[in-house]
Amino acid sequence: MSSVNNIKKWVYFSVVFMSMALWVIACTDVRSNVIKAPMGDGMGTDSLREYWITAQYVGWDYLNNNTSSTKNLLNNKDMTGFPNTKFQKIRYFRYYKDFSGLMVEDKTMGILGPQIHAVEGDTIKVHFKNMTDKPLSMHPHGVHYTPANSGADFHKQGAVPPVGKCQSYTYEWHADEDAAPGPSEPSSKVWLYHSHVNSDAEIYDGLVGTIVVTKKGFERSPDDPRPKDVDKEFTTLFMIFDENRTVAMPATTVGIPVDACAGGVTPVPVPMPPMSMPANATTVGIIAAATDMPMPM
Repeated sequence: MSSVNNIKKWVYFSVVFMSMALWVIACTDVRSNVIKAPMGDGMGTDSLREYWITAQYVGWDYLNNNTSSTKNLLNNKDMTGFPNTKFQKIRYFRYYKDFSGLMVEDKTMGILGPQIHAVEGDTIKVHFKNMTDKPLSMHPHGVHYTPANSGADFHKQGAVPPVGKCQSYTYEWHADEDAAPGPSEPSSKVWLYHSHVNSDAEIYDGLVGTIVVTKKGFERSPDDPRPKDVDKEFTTLFMIFDENRTVAMPATTVGIPVDACAGGVTPVPVPMPPMSMPANATTVGIIAAATDMPMPM
């Protein structure tokens, strides 16, 4: 817990998805590239939030992907000798504009993909690049989209579109009033996105992330869509990963994303500039949760 002189406000999102078993926690520090959308474009007249996101193979260790501990942090049991905790996964990764560099992710994100932020009324534009050898997509929940931007099976037509190996596609989604918090809800609301070509298998692969929509007027600034009354956001996802169809990976590959389009070259992450906390933030407490990394204070 924080001291009396260092009290901050926290918002905690809990997402239940499929079978409930695995608890993944995410801490966000997200900045979007923002321009004004033209009036009358049919997708809102507020800001356009742009993201550059890839899908890439990566080794994943459920036991200690981000620590050197051999203990299960849920019950403190020593897991030395456990049959296998390392698997090949596919994850979403965030890049800088035009895929000019891989962003350093916050390790407390767990296996979740980049957290996408928008304000009520905004248009979200996601430039998606598939760096794997099978067709994938990005399908959002909660926000408004046209059939061509669904990334899912639309009226039995198949995923629109299935983005093939080394191919790219740009999605446009609208964070309309229905996607935003209601009158009695907190200042922001969380939704999921995931791949939807073969959705069950791809979610088990690790292709799932979150969208946070902030209520109009509660954003920190025009270029920072995070809620101004919150210092930190934590998102938990409850689900089971079925690893019966995956391949175990050697420990040396754990945590390293692979660019299959560049002959297996590993992109080097570049840190994102720090962002300051709002001066008017207050708080009501700190959420403690199980994760594979200590919660930052």
